[in-house]
Amino acid sequence: MPLLDFHYSDAIKDDTAMLAQGGVRELGAIFTRVEVVNFILDIAGYTEDQPLHKKRVLEPSFGAGDFILPIIARLLNAWSMTKSNSNPLEELGNAILAVELHKETYKTTHTAVVMLLTNAGIASEIALGLANKWLVQGDYLLTSLVGDFDFVVGNPPYVRQELIPEALLNEYRRRYSTLYDRADLY
Repeated sequence: MPLLDFHYSDAIKDDTAMLAQGGVRELGAIFTRVEVVNFILDIAGYTEDQPLHKKRVLEPSFGAGDFILPIIARLLNAWSMTKSNSNPLEELGNAILAVELHKETYKTTHTAVVMLLTNAGIASEIALGLANKWLVQGDYLLTSLVGDFDFVVGNPPYVRQELIPEALLNEYRRRYSTLYDRADLY
């Protein structure tokens, strides 16, 4: 069974594809300083003294990796303390789900994740397998997620509703009662 299940019209797919091809500025990309990321992860309880490989984190808009790369580093550090000899793909594969709309940003961050994993001593084929399992290119707000999450962290995109294509905005409003009047995407 696939982890993600997409159900939306061709018009919505076209609008989402258009946004995914757009520039990161139009998508509301605001970068987060590492000190802020570490503070947020700490107060959320996503700390290396926890068995993070047995927990699950969701990052709904991973962008350039401001949150996802420190999340992975913390996960690897916590897992290394367990002295496990298990296959990392099996033991860590369900620990993260991260979504990114912008295709080029997704590709760049995917590469950075693989590099982080291989630099940490994980075999390249397993690193690629983990990155492929953890990272999803798509619209988080149109994605059905399977399973529960212990943590949801990240920096949401800041997009005024006037910049969202009408059909896509209507679909968001149909799905989310909190998106009404002059609400921003975040």
